[in-house]
Amino acid sequence: MSEKLIYATVILVPILGFACARGAKGLGQKYSLTRLTDITSVIATIAIQMRLFGRAAGMAILLIAATLGLLVLVPSNGTSWAPFISTAIGFGANLALGFSAGVGGNVSGILAKPGARDTIDCQVEMKRRLRRLLKRFLKVAPVLLLVLLSVAGPAQASDGVWSWAIDITDSMDPAQRASAIDSLIGMAPDRAHRLGAAWIQVVKFDQAGMLSDVVWVRVPSEVVFEDCQRAKPLPMVMEGVIGLSPALAEGWKQKAIDDCVDRQRGERRIQENQERVFREDLRVASRVIPRANVTTRIVPVIQWLAHGPRTVALDVVTDGIDHSGTPLASLKIPKRVQINMVLTRPNPKRSIPSLDDVLSAARRWSEVPGITVVGAGGYAELVSSPGEGAP
Repeated sequence: MSEKLIYATVILVPILGFACARGAKGLGQKYSLTRLTDITSVIATIAIQMRLFGRAAGMAILLIAATLGLLVLVPSNGTSWAPFISTAIGFGANLALGFSAGVGGNVSGILAKPGARDTIDCQVEMKRRLRRLLKRFLKVAPVLLLVLLSVAGPAQASDGVWSWAIDITDSMDPAQRASAIDSLIGMAPDRAHRLGAAWIQVVKFDQAGMLSDVVWVRVPSEVVFEDCQRAKPLPMVMEGVIGLSPALAEGWKQKAIDDCVDRQRGERRIQENQERVFREDLRVASRVIPRANVTTRIVPVIQWLAHGPRTVALDVVTDGIDHSGTPLASLKIPKRVQINMVLTRPNPKRSIPSLDDVLSAARRWSEVPGITVVGAGGYAELVSSPGEGAP
């Protein structure tokens, strides 16, 4: 074997092994999501994927042991072919290890989601307990209640959740999906305050159902500004009758108005910055990478999100084509939850679904009590109508 061939082997073999492991890891993640996911049971999904993880890891251990045994036990007359066989077995071990890492990573992602939800539930429960204790205290201290209300102002804490369910399959028109998401983000601050929502839950779903990606975004507190024209000047004590001059009183009044305007200008800048950061977080959370060769299960996603204990509204961005096999008649919407189905055209680059399929689906969804069907271009007008947002 020439010196150049030896150098090439030393350099290329580790690179190829690493590439095989990375490819096998991606294959393991995709295979776990598409073939080993039970949408009706998270426990069953974890059990299936853990079995495959153990088998792949066991196969990798056996291959590594075989490689080591071959290198140690090879006879003296086998030194010419033993390195090649051990290298081939090593590639197999890399593939098995990468595949098991992909499956294990998917399982760890599933196990991490309940932890995030439990953290949110814990925060909300702590807020509810604090509110109950405060109410009990205020019942025996009405004077203190008036003082606290005057200091705290009209803004009240809320713990509702406004859920966004965004279809990420490539069967939708990408331009209309982006337009619908922009409308959601543009109306988010005002509508979240009207709904009494403290969190926005962004769910990007396809056929994974309850195992879809979920991101929680905190809604900034609502700020209510006083009418500066009603600002009262600070009481001032002056000697002589000049203190009763109408011109002087008018000057004090104008100064109080100017101070109020200056103070609110700074508060509005803070509020605008908070809303800008809030919209940026929503834009990152709702960014879509369309997925091909997958379908949607819309009814289970709506059932899951609408029956959340703190859900006050649900907006679904989709083309309306459901592949879950669950009849729409079985879908029961709680009266406290508002659901808007924001429908888009089908992807013009695909023949299935067609525009007629989407229109037929829209008619069926519009017949479900509690669901309002609207086009991507009419969402802003719908949610800004008078009285919208009241549960």
